[in-house]
Amino acid sequence: MSMKTLGQAALLAMIAIGLSGAACSQGETAAVRSISVTGQGEASGPPDRAQISAGVQTIATTVAQASQENQATVEAIMRALGQQGIDKKDIQTSNYSIWPEQQQD
Repeated sequence: MSMKTLGQAALLAMIAIGLSGAACSQGETAAVRSISVTGQGEASGPPDRAQISAGVQTIATTVAQASQENQATVEAIMRALGQQGIDKKDIQTSNYSIWPEQQQD
């Protein structure tokens, strides 16, 4: 039974119960009536959205070198995502940070 058919059956059951109660006058005893509706539904389809979070960390002697290496890695990731059919407009960068590595003697 489809979900639409199940919904229609439930609506008809509620109307029937309401009408049977309305048909009884105050002096009459209403017979006990019941309607039981059971159904099952299933839906499937391809996913239309996924969310992943990934990071790239590069350690180098200069900021320029680290940025170049990082960019090369990110471009490889973008190519791989493109090969899976993900459009560039659907990819966002959420954070980009550069800081010096501090050594404590």
